[in-house]
Amino acid sequence: MTKKLVSLSVQHLVDCDKKNYGCRSGFRDRAFGFIKKMELYLKPHIHIQQNMKMRLKDS
Repeated sequence: MTKKLVSLSVQHLVDCDKKNYGCRSGFRDRAFGFIKKMELYLKPHIHIQQNMKMRLKDS
């Protein structure tokens, strides 16, 4: 840990952290654990845009 404030990619968590429910809520502690495990705070994030179909639940 650097103990410095770093900018993280929310989109990367939504796309990649499947065990933490991705874009269906999730838990902060698991999100930070995922960031630490994947060493995302050390790597610049490169976003590749993709067109995808999404299914929405009726509320």
